[in-house]
Amino acid sequence: MIRLENLSKEDIHRIANTIAEAFLCEDGMITRSLNQKEASAYFEIMIKEAYKVNSLYATSEKEEGYCIYWHKGKGPSTWREILAFFTYMKKIPMQSLQKLVVSHHDWTDYEMQFQNEKDYLDVYLVVVKKEYQGQGYFMQIMNELKQIAQKDQVMMILDTDSELKAQKYMHAGMELVTEKILESGLHMYTLKYDILKA
Repeated sequence: MIRLENLSKEDIHRIANTIAEAFLCEDGMITRSLNQKEASAYFEIMIKEAYKVNSLYATSEKEEGYCIYWHKGKGPSTWREILAFFTYMKKIPMQSLQKLVVSHHDWTDYEMQFQNEKDYLDVYLVVVKKEYQGQGYFMQIMNELKQIAQKDQVMMILDTDSELKAQKYMHAGMELVTEKILESGLHMYTLKYDILKA
C-alpha cells in the first residue's frame, strides 16, 4: 500500500465519491441513512480527517482500493473529531444525520472493548472500488495490514455492519469477537487479528 499525499480538494472529493459508491452497494447504516450525495459528503469529511493525520492509503498508484488505519491514539484527536461532527451537521441534512445516529446508537464502540491494550492497529476503513472487486485487492490490503501488525507486534481491530465483510475479514484470518443485533436491526461485528494466535 502507499500513503496518499499531495491530494487536491478534487482528489479528496473523487475518492469520497468512489468510497460512497462502494458502500451504497450493500446494506448497512450508510445505505439506510444517506443518499449518494450525502454519503459522498460524509466520506469526504472522513477522508479529510484521515488525510490530515497521514492515515489514508491506497493499494497502488492506480488506487484500486483504499484503507484508513492508525495505531491506538494516533488517529484524529478528540478536538478534530468534534470539529468533524460540526462539519457533518453543516454538510448533511439533520434528518439523515439522525437516521445515521439512531441506526447504531446502542452499539458500544469497538475501541472501548480494547481500551486496556497498550497499543493496537485500528483499521477504520477498507474498501475496494466497484470495478476492482473480486480481483484479490481486499486480500492484498488485509495481508499488508497483518504484516504491519506482526512487524509492530500489536493486535489489529476493526468493526463492520456488513455480514459479507465480516465473513471476508474472517476468511482473511481475523477472529470474530462480538456480534450484536442493534435495535435498528443492523448487525455489528467486531473482529481482531491477534498476532499471538496467528
